[in-house]
Amino acid sequence: MLGPIVEKLDKIPEVSLVIINCLMAAFVLLAHGGSLAIDISNGGVDLRNVWPIVFISLPLSIFVLFTSVIGFIKKNLLRRLLVFHSIILLIGALFCVAYAFELLLNGLPNDKQFVWSVGLLTFFCVYPVYISRRILLEKYCNKNAFVKYSHVLIFLFVLFWDISIYTKAKNETEINTLGNKSQAENPEEWLQQLKEKNMVKE
Repeated sequence: MLGPIVEKLDKIPEVSLVIINCLMAAFVLLAHGGSLAIDISNGGVDLRNVWPIVFISLPLSIFVLFTSVIGFIKKNLLRRLLVFHSIILLIGALFCVAYAFELLLNGLPNDKQFVWSVGLLTFFCVYPVYISRRILLEKYCNKNAFVKYSHVLIFLFVLFWDISIYTKAKNETEINTLGNKSQAENPEEWLQQLKEKNMVKE
C-alpha cells in the first residue's frame, strides 16, 4: 500500500520541485528577514544570537530563489540546480532538528509571542530527505529499501517531535493564562502565593 504512494510522489515533475524549493526559500527569507529587521529596528541585535540567520539562512534562501529563476528560464539546468538545492535543504533540515532538540531539551523560550505550528518542522525536515534521495541518491532509491522509504521514517520520527513541542507550548500557554486569570480575579490570594514562594518581599 505504501509502495504505490511513494512511487507516485517520486513522479512529481522536477520543475514542480523547483517551485516548491522557491516557495520554501521565500518563506524562510520573509520569516527570518522580517525577524531580523524587527530586532534591528528595536536596536537589540546580538550577532551571537543571529549569526545563523545572517550568514546561513538568508544567503542560502537568496541563492535558492535566484537559481530557481534561472531554472525556470533554462530548463536544461533544472537537474543540476536541484542537486545544489537538495544539499542546501538538507543543511536547513539539520538546523531544524537541532532547534527542535534544543526546545525539547532546554524548554521553550520565555517569549509571549512564541507560537508553534504543527507541520512546519515536519515538512522542513521530510521534504529535504525526499528530494535528496530522489536527486542525490537516485541510483540507490529503487535498490535499497532504506533509501527508498527514508523520508517516511523521518516523517514518523519528526512528527512525534513536532506534536510534542506543540503540546508543551499549549500546556505552558494554558498555565500562564490560568495564572493571569487568577491574578486578575483574586489579587490578594495571588500576592500571598508569591510571598510564599519568596517572589516578592513584605
